[in-house]
Amino acid sequence: MKAIDFQMCRVARPTIDVAYLLWTSTTPDLRREHEGELLDRYHSTLAGRLEALGAGEEELPYPREQFDKDYRDCCLFGYQISQMHTMVSSRYNWGSRGWWWL
Repeated sequence: MKAIDFQMCRVARPTIDVAYLLWTSTTPDLRREHEGELLDRYHSTLAGRLEALGAGEEELPYPREQFDKDYRDCCLFGYQISQMHTMVSSRYNWGSRGWWWL
C-alpha cells in the first residue's frame, strides 16, 4: 500500500508518517510504554477508513503483519529525522536568519 504525502512530496508507506510522528514528538520512555497501543490505534483507524472507502472488500488492504514490518523498516528514518530536528532546533542560535538558509 502507498499513500501520497504532500508534506514531503513523495509516495510512501503510511508507516513513515507514524515513525516520523512517534520519533519526533515523543520521549523514549513514552514510546517504550505506549508504542504498541499507539500503533494498534493507528492501524485500526487506517483499516476502518480504508474499508469505509470501499477498499479491501475481500481482505484487509493493509494487513497488520505488513504494517508492523513496514513500521520497523521506517524507524531508522524516524530516528534520523528526530536527530536532525534536535540539531536544528536546539544546538544553534540561528538568530534572525533562521535555519532554512543552509
